[in-house]
Amino acid sequence: MDTSSMYKPPFLRLSQKFKQTDTRTNKRHSFCFPKDNCAVVKSELKDIRQKCEEEFKDVWTKANEIDHLITEFESRFSHANETSALALCLLPSNLDLLTDEKISTVEKFFEDDLPSPSALKGELRSWKREWTENANESIPESIEETLKVTNDRFYPNIAMILRLLLMLPVSAATVERSHSSFKQVKTKLRSTTTEDRMNALLLLYIYKDALDFSKIIDISNIKSESVRMKYKSTRGGVSGLSFQDALYTGYAADGGILVPESIPVLDMDTLRSWSSLSYIDLAKKIVPLFVDEHEIPASDLNDLLDKAFAKFTHQEIAPIQRLKNGLNIMELFHGTTWAFKDLALSCVGQFLEYFLSKQKKHLTLVVGTSGDTGSAAIEAVKGFEYVDIIVLLPKGRCSKVQEQQMITAVEKNVHVYRVEGTSDDLDIPIKEIFKDVAFTKKHNLSSINSINWSRIMVQIVHYIFGYLQMCPRCDGEVEIIVPTGACGNVTSGFIAKLMGVPIKFVCAVTQNDIVARAITKGDYSMSDSVIPTLAPAMDIQIPYNMERLWYLITQDSELICKLMTEFESN
Repeated sequence: MDTSSMYKPPFLRLSQKFKQTDTRTNKRHSFCFPKDNCAVVKSELKDIRQKCEEEFKDVWTKANEIDHLITEFESRFSHANETSALALCLLPSNLDLLTDEKISTVEKFFEDDLPSPSALKGELRSWKREWTENANESIPESIEETLKVTNDRFYPNIAMILRLLLMLPVSAATVERSHSSFKQVKTKLRSTTTEDRMNALLLLYIYKDALDFSKIIDISNIKSESVRMKYKSTRGGVSGLSFQDALYTGYAADGGILVPESIPVLDMDTLRSWSSLSYIDLAKKIVPLFVDEHEIPASDLNDLLDKAFAKFTHQEIAPIQRLKNGLNIMELFHGTTWAFKDLALSCVGQFLEYFLSKQKKHLTLVVGTSGDTGSAAIEAVKGFEYVDIIVLLPKGRCSKVQEQQMITAVEKNVHVYRVEGTSDDLDIPIKEIFKDVAFTKKHNLSSINSINWSRIMVQIVHYIFGYLQMCPRCDGEVEIIVPTGACGNVTSGFIAKLMGVPIKFVCAVTQNDIVARAITKGDYSMSDSVIPTLAPAMDIQIPYNMERLWYLITQDSELICKLMTEFESN
């Protein structure tokens, strides 16, 4: 053990001055001071004695202070620890100890912190009954494990108590702040001034005379700008677009389609904390990951999402029906047109109205459809002051219901046309329009087919919601079978996977099987013709979102540009 840097009292430091070890012979020699040095030695001895007395006094004082603090903390925390221990009776493994008297004590202790204190007793009785009836199941034994399986909607007060117990800063200031009303926890959760930020501000104040604050502000602005979500083309010719830019953009100017410049990654703790959220509340967590708050503030974004889902006929938005042998069906047809595309397009319509009404700007949407996209897009924007929508549908190739939904829309901003050919045939001239940047800008054109990033973004929500319904503890993988046409839906699922959600996919196709051939055989070529089937929306030979998938997998825009140019030229 190296003792060279350890504390040495003054008398030891002095004795070492009189001794020296010869490193060659390892012999210790003594020194004899001349008489004229005695006065110096006596003076130093006097100083050392004085320092020893001061150091001893300092140590003794601190020891007394520590003893006093220990005694004070023990007395002050005794009541708080006792009450916190009562709250631990909420754990399913301790429910036998939960008496009416203890319930009253817990209720009084936490009354200032609960969303509805008057409902706590009823919650606790129901809580105790539920765990007693399910005694054969795995019983959580810790606060963290219990919180993971607690449904916030059924037990909001219990969930709040568990969170407070779990997050209690045991070393925080006073018992009055930490235990009596848990203000320490609340302040920590609500304050935007984090510990790191506070330390930085203190340093800025200390060195205020030596710092050039204008440069610091410039650097801060550059950093702030750099962390905002931006979008780029799969073909590499366009980058740095804002969410608003992406919303207004169909195909990018280089012919590609837009993807985020970076994919946010979720950790398992975050996913588990979302397991009890409703569909809309989950959307309010996921969408802000891709929409910068500088563009749509959080409160505005939440309002837009509430409006978007207000007309859905089921309160769960996308309920899951549990069948036999582990098979489950997620119902995505509770929107206004009964198509799954209502989930995304209802939000896209709100986003468009938000930006356009602020700017007093008009936009024309051009949509090619095989049925479901057209009717959902019309429903999303009909009646909007600043949007006109032009829908092209292939004659004789849509379901009767969806065709009627489109051609009976009588709003003055809705324009529907039947055209010859297939839905793939429609995509070709639409893509050519968006390649003409001057024409697109002159007439302010956009599209809300699944080439539009905002649709892909919103569809991520139902994958994460479905996974959390199946696997709330995030301790397994879920296989999802996805009916696949242009690959927009499965692309959203794949992005959810890249974000960290443990899911895998099976793409279900019709006889128009270009997606299946591309995946299983590497054959990405069109058949001679589109075969009409019972699922017209899936009768597609140009699944343009495959380009997004390939880019997300390879991150190679040069390769994507080469492949897609070759495909389009043939």
